[in-house]
Amino acid sequence: MAKLTKKLKDQMAESLEAINEVLQQRRKTENPLPEQETNIFRILKLENHEIRHGAFLDFLLDPERNVHLALVFARYWLECIADDIGLDDTAITDIINGDDFKICPIEGEHKYSEIQVKGSRKLRIDHALELRTGNRRRALVFEYKHNGVVQNDLEAYQSFVRSKYPGKYSDVHFFILELGDKVHSKDREGAFEYLNKNTLITAIENTLDEARRRDMQATRLYLEQYLDILNPEVESDFVWNGMETLLWDMWNPQISECDDSLEVWSELVDEMISHPDDVELLDTYHESDLLGQRVIQTLSQKGISCRRNSQWIRIKLPDSQYPHFYLTAWLCFSNDGPCLAINLASWQDKKISEEIAQAQYQKVLHLVKNDGNFAGLTEELSDLGDYNRIWWSTEGKILNKVKRRTSVRRQYDTVISLLRPVSPDDLKAICIDNGNPPVFEAYISNLMDLFVQANQK
Repeated sequence: MAKLTKKLKDQMAESLEAINEVLQQRRKTENPLPEQETNIFRILKLENHEIRHGAFLDFLLDPERNVHLALVFARYWLECIADDIGLDDTAITDIINGDDFKICPIEGEHKYSEIQVKGSRKLRIDHALELRTGNRRRALVFEYKHNGVVQNDLEAYQSFVRSKYPGKYSDVHFFILELGDKVHSKDREGAFEYLNKNTLITAIENTLDEARRRDMQATRLYLEQYLDILNPEVESDFVWNGMETLLWDMWNPQISECDDSLEVWSELVDEMISHPDDVELLDTYHESDLLGQRVIQTLSQKGISCRRNSQWIRIKLPDSQYPHFYLTAWLCFSNDGPCLAINLASWQDKKISEEIAQAQYQKVLHLVKNDGNFAGLTEELSDLGDYNRIWWSTEGKILNKVKRRTSVRRQYDTVISLLRPVSPDDLKAICIDNGNPPVFEAYISNLMDLFVQANQK
């Protein structure tokens, strides 16, 4: 396991010390009026602690405590999970489609979270539950991470739970849910599959709609506040102007590859950053933010407007007639390293007609089939419609793909990504030096070409 060298630790510490000075000076200069915090999750400092997220999700899925909405939330989340990873399990599908089911602790246990693994004093599973529908049983095991590295003994968790569910009517599914902004380059760790945080966000949004429909005011309030933690509003202004080099030295691809980087970073933040609001501000920073700012600056010079989102930049399409057709830019990490990425996406929102959803989905497929950078993809995958997520490299290979479930309800959801590998040196030149290495010029050219096609009525 790669560890941070003393040189990198010192570099991180020096950068955080300098960032603290800048933030402190800004605080003195701007002297903003204090605001009363009203989000209970921030008051309790839940947002960056996996165990506290786990406690709330434990509540949401406990039918004895969340009496009216536990089954509702579970059904929504199961559907999002199944769509996200292409999970085809007849019992799960039947639950999604409306069959009666029960939620209970896994076999032999009396609680849902912090479950001790037999024979070990230290090993504890974050969250596990059992679903029963008819004579079929499905155990779901969750590990929660917040921008962290997976260091748990997942094999021990797997063996412990599987031993409880022998027989043809039982099965176990294992998940790692990233609650922060980290994008994991792998699909799984052993039997544990990574889940996109958007699965949870969408499930809670749908549950919130149900709480509003039932006029459950208190429930509505805490669901809204939790959503604000998971998916906060992103500042339209770039708050890090002037600190780009310091941010790079604080966190970059070389640092993120080290297994202990987040632990060291957290310790140094607690030590070096003076004001709690600045600690919270740093927690919102993501390593893709520097690339996003450079993309915004470059495209704005060409008359193209963008919207800043968490981790990615949405290129506005003023002439597009499709409300949930997206062209976005972001920095991602494949197994081969960092990539400058472009997403073409269609989201089948429940508020739009199926005809519009189908049309915007077809637009994504049309762009992919007619853009030279995707040449070869249709030969690798003869029917793109069979997949709801594809990562395609400009080097002509598939880096990731997720097959669409046969019984998927939102059949017009899709994300097809074009990934252009970038070296750490070129990435630094782009983000810190405002340089234009050939890889960035090619990337911007791709964005411009796709913008012209995507923005047509």
